Amino acid sequence: MNVSSPGNHSPKVDTSEKNKDKYRSGNGGRMMKQDDMTSTPSSVSTEETVALNKANITDVTPHTTASPYYSPSTDIRVHQEDGWQFNAAPIPIKQENKTPDILAENDHPTSKYYGFLLPTFKQPEKPLDTPFQRKAKETLALAIVKPNGDDIDSEFWSLLISDFDATVKANRKKLKELIRTGVPSSLRGLLWQLFSIGRYNSDWMEEEYKRLLNQHSPHEKLIRKDLSRTFPNVDYFRNIKGEGQEMLFNVIKAYSIYDDYVGYCQGLHFIVGCLLLHMPDEEAFCVLLCLMKDFGLRGHYTPHMETLHQRLYQMDKLLSIHLPEIYRHLNKHDIRASMYASQWFITLFAYRYPLEFVFRVFDMIFIEGSTILLNIALAIMRKNEPIILSLDFESLIKFLTNNIFDMYEGDASTFVKEVYQVVISPQTLLKLTKQYSKEASEKSKMQSMEEDTRRINLELQNRLKALKESYDKLEIEQEDIEQQVVDAKQSLALLKEERESLRKEVQAKKDQIKEVKQHTGSDKDKFEALAMENANLVNKNSVLEERLEVMENVLTKYKRKVEDGTS
Repeated sequence: MNVSSPGNHSPKVDTSEKNKDKYRSGNGGRMMKQDDMTSTPSSVSTEETVALNKANITDVTPHTTASPYYSPSTDIRVHQEDGWQFNAAPIPIKQENKTPDILAENDHPTSKYYGFLLPTFKQPEKPLDTPFQRKAKETLALAIVKPNGDDIDSEFWSLLISDFDATVKANRKKLKELIRTGVPSSLRGLLWQLFSIGRYNSDWMEEEYKRLLNQHSPHEKLIRKDLSRTFPNVDYFRNIKGEGQEMLFNVIKAYSIYDDYVGYCQGLHFIVGCLLLHMPDEEAFCVLLCLMKDFGLRGHYTPHMETLHQRLYQMDKLLSIHLPEIYRHLNKHDIRASMYASQWFITLFAYRYPLEFVFRVFDMIFIEGSTILLNIALAIMRKNEPIILSLDFESLIKFLTNNIFDMYEGDASTFVKEVYQVVISPQTLLKLTKQYSKEASEKSKMQSMEEDTRRINLELQNRLKALKESYDKLEIEQEDIEQQVVDAKQSLALLKEERESLRKEVQAKKDQIKEVKQHTGSDKDKFEALAMENANLVNKNSVLEERLEVMENVLTKYKRKVEDGTS
C-alpha cells in the first residue's frame, strides 16, 4: 500500500504567548486542566449534568479516498486542513450514582462498572467451533484463493483462527513479527474481530445491536451533526445520508444507548470509522464493545476520562525516563502531555495522521492491549527528537498535533518496528499507576478540602453580605432616626418658645382678670345699694298704686253719686 505523509497544512491554532494558558488548561483534549490531571472521579449524582467536557472535535479533512471494508487495500492518506479543535465545550451526559474505577494496566484491562454490560456474552472455557470461526475460515480461504497482493501465511492464520489463545501463547514472537511486517489488508478486519470478539458468541451482540437501533438516543442530533466531520474526503463517509455516514451514525447511536454512562463522545467517530472501513456495522459494534471492555479504552471517553488522565500522567513520567532531553525541553516551554497527546489517545492516532499508520496502531492494540499507546507515543517522540528540540512553544504545539508522522515518509513497517523497540516494563507501568492513584487520591482529598473551604467561604461571604446589607439598612434607619431626633428637638424648642409666649399671655390675662375683679368688687356694693333702693321704690310704687286704685274707686263712686244727684 502506498501511503503519502500528511500534507503541510497546519490547524489554525492560536499558540501566541498570551494563549499558552489555553493549552495548559486543556484545549488539547477534554478536561485537560493541570488541576485535573491527578484528579480522581467523585461520585456523580443523577441530578448533575456534566459539563464535564468531552473532546469537542470540529473539523478534519483527509486528502485522498478510501473504499469500504470490502477492499481496504486502496491507497488511503490523510491531508490536514483546519484540524479538529479539542476544547472544553460541555456535552450533557446521563450520569449514574457510581463512577467506574480506573482500569487496571494489563493486556486486557476490565472495569467493574462495565462488567454488567456484557452479561450474556460469555467467554468459552475451551476453544469452540463458533459461527465466527467458521466465517473466518471461509474468509481466509477466499483470501488465499484470490490474493489481493498480500503475502498470506495461511497456515499460521488458520491455526490462529482455530485456537486463538493457544496459538498466541505459543507463537507470540511470530505474531509480533507478522504484525511488524504488516497484517494482510484483506484479512485485517477479520483478524481485528478475531482478536476481540472471536472469544465471544457475537450473535448475541449483533442481536443487541439490532434491538438498540430501534431505540432513541438523546445524543442523535449531536451525532448527526458531527458525521460529516469524520474523514470527509474518504469516499465511504463523504456523502450525506450515504451508507458510510448512516453506518457510522447507527453504531455510535447504539453504543450511546448501550453505555449511557459514556453516552456520546466525538472521539468515538474515529474509532468506529476505522472499524467500518474493514467490517459491516454489526461487527463494528461488537468490536467496539470489546475495545471498550476488554482493551481498556472505555476510560478514555467516560465523563471523568479516568484512564486518559492516567495515560497522560504516565506519558509525562515516561518521557522523563526514556527521553529526558525532550522532557526538559517541553517542560521549559510549560508543555504537558495533555496539550498534545490527548488527541492521540482519544482517537488512537486517527486524528490527522495517515490511515495506514492508524491501521497499524489498531493492529498493535488488538495484540498488545491499549498500553501499547504509550510505546507508540514514545517511539514517535524519539523519532522526532532533533526536530522537537529545535522548536519553540508555538511550533511545538503545531508539530506535535499535525506532523509527528512526517519523519516516517510513509514507511509504516519502520514505524511498527520502532514501536516494539521501546521497552516499558510492567513494573514501571505498575509503579506509575500506583503513583498516579496516590497523587490522584491526594489531589482528590485536597480538592475535597478546597471544595469544603470554598463552600464554607461562600457561606461566610453570603452571611457577610447579608450582615452588610442589614448594617447598611440599620445605618439608613439610624440616619432617619437621627434626623427625626433633630426635627423633634427643633419642634421642642419652638414649642418651648410658644409655651413661654402663651404663659406670658396667660399671666397677662390673669392680671387683667384680677384687675377687673378688683373693679367689679366696688361696683357690686353700689349695685346692691341701688338694687335695694330700687326695691324700696318698687314697694313704694306698689303702695302708691294701691292707694291710687282706691282713690280711683272712690272717685268713681263719687262720680256716680254726682250723676245720680244731678239726675
